Amino acid sequence: MSLYSAEEKKLINFFIKFSGYLVPPYVDNTNLTGISKTMFFYLLGKQQFHFIYNLEKSLYPMRTALELLLNTVKERGDILIISDSAPLKGFFKYDPYIKCTGWKRVELSNSKNYDLILLVDTVEESLVEVHRKISLIVGVGATTTSRMSYPFNLNIEKPVLAAWFYQAITTSCLRGYELRKKTNELES
Repeated sequence: MSLYSAEEKKLINFFIKFSGYLVPPYVDNTNLTGISKTMFFYLLGKQQFHFIYNLEKSLYPMRTALELLLNTVKERGDILIISDSAPLKGFFKYDPYIKCTGWKRVELSNSKNYDLILLVDTVEESLVEVHRKISLIVGVGATTTSRMSYPFNLNIEKPVLAAWFYQAITTSCLRGYELRKKTNELES
């Protein structure tokens, strides 16, 4: 008996297979039905963001969020994680660059102060508020001198995927810390 269902295996294998790329140029395996290419709209600047909220159908935003998280941690960017997850709050408790807080409208009004915003387990009604308060950016990782906010809603209902993604967040941050340390050593 397998620990993962066939659908969960397909999603996790898809993520791992392409994890070296921010967004793969194409997906040639037609067996990956149910996984949309919604990130291409995001990268092309078409504002169809409502398609990226169901991450069990699209893993592109998840991988992009992890890549942005790693790079933002590496560059000492300010990160806001809106979540009620006790493990996430505990992990980021002592990091001065990462603030992990529960859902508060006041935090959204200060969203321009953050380089990256991750919304974890945000209810659908709150997403409307997010769209009102946060100006959505066209293009991921565009070079600019202004501060940017990248809203991603990471709703993962299946426990195995939620646990796996929590590990992916912490691993991305740890890799970012290592890269930051190497950069500091090279500069000194």
